[in-house]
Amino acid sequence: MKKILLPYHRLLLMVIFLCLTADNLLACGWWGDGESLMDDESITVDGNGRIIQNNTLDDESPEALTQRANKLRHYGQSGFVGATRLYRQAAKKGYAPAQNNLGEMYVKGQGVASNLNYAAELFRLAALQGEAHAQHSLGIMLIKGKGILPDVTKGLQWIEKSAEADHISASIDLIKLYSDGIYVKKNQNKANYWRKKIDDIEKTKDSIDNVFENE
Repeated sequence: MKKILLPYHRLLLMVIFLCLTADNLLACGWWGDGESLMDDESITVDGNGRIIQNNTLDDESPEALTQRANKLRHYGQSGFVGATRLYRQAAKKGYAPAQNNLGEMYVKGQGVASNLNYAAELFRLAALQGEAHAQHSLGIMLIKGKGILPDVTKGLQWIEKSAEADHISASIDLIKLYSDGIYVKKNQNKANYWRKKIDDIEKTKDSIDNVFENE
């Protein structure tokens, strides 16, 4: 039986609040949330982030630390402190995904006291390395002037970099910005450009899905 799937961008559009239209949302995504926690590279940790079992990755590599932190974070409040500690270790090694996720922790005040200024700096470090979630979040903070001096032009540039890297939620925010004239002048041509970008990503994803479904 062929699976019937809602296109990815339509699922995203069903979310009630977009990052740019909700005042309490400044960061737009965790690196690694699409990873399976049950695959062959899964890691078992305790509440302090100590490894109980690790099947493949070097225990102290930035990627391994970040994956362990991601798993801890899914435990909620009981895992936030351990996750923050691991993200910080990986971020100090210059690992962009960890810098992004640590920035998220500081925005949300999970495992640490909320600090938007430090979050913005972490997003900046990750964004400069091409991390799309961080580029999106930094752009939002620049546009809103939260944790960093406001600069709508630079904010748009960062969100567009994120969208060009196929980060769909960034494209959705750009559509909203240009369609509704939020923070910028209305520009339907630009809104349509980012709609087409999402459609192109969806078509590519559908083509890949069809290959696997027909195997």
